[in-house]
Amino acid sequence: MIFPRSLTLLLIFAAFSAMAHAADPVFPQRPLRIIVPFTAGSATDVIARIVMPALTEKWSRQAVTDNRPSAGGIIARTILAESPPDGHTLMVTGSNYAGSMALYDKLPFDPVRDITGVAQLGSTPLVLVVAPGLGLKTAKEFIAAAKAKPGQFNFGSTGIGSGPHYGAALFNYTAGINAVHVPYRGSPESLTDLMSGRLQYILTPVLAATSLIRSGRILALGVTTSYRAQAFPDVPSLADALPGFEYQG
Repeated sequence: MIFPRSLTLLLIFAAFSAMAHAADPVFPQRPLRIIVPFTAGSATDVIARIVMPALTEKWSRQAVTDNRPSAGGIIARTILAESPPDGHTLMVTGSNYAGSMALYDKLPFDPVRDITGVAQLGSTPLVLVVAPGLGLKTAKEFIAAAKAKPGQFNFGSTGIGSGPHYGAALFNYTAGINAVHVPYRGSPESLTDLMSGRLQYILTPVLAATSLIRSGRILALGVTTSYRAQAFPDVPSLADALPGFEYQG
């Protein structure tokens, strides 16, 4: 979770303390706004909605989400950076935002100067998922099939510069796969196109794909971490098929 830069982790408490002596001593003064850079139903959105009730209970003020998908989170982060640094506007996002400076020549904000991380909410593997109709049952089979058809496989992500984009790019590079990137506004949209056959594969947060995997609508071939996902203990690590590969969101 992150704040506009002028509220650093150290200064948050100093600012809150100073508010106790102001004319309106109670923080917060209005509902808390939690910006989410992806669509409703995405893993980031789900995590934000888990956090919201706790903030509402703690501060007796409603916490509301503001979904601002597009551009791999750049629009949402710009809104955050330009918001008043009074503690009422936060954002839940992946650590991939820190890579924006390397991906783009120019940004409307500075990820280091304008935004400050407040708390890590968790970490998660991505999971390589395919449509059952593809006829591939293991990660080794998938890698062999993708390498045999350079440029013919499409993979989706939640936008250029998103965690799933970085994870898939690293996977493709490590495996020697040449595939076409198709960016989306969120996980639900990309998973829908995976099921319809427009995409051949996605590396997506486990949380976003759990119900579809359990229902058999998509097939999980491996997770991107060295450990197995708690939700799917039978799904192996991709490192079993691709030694040395690891990516954590």
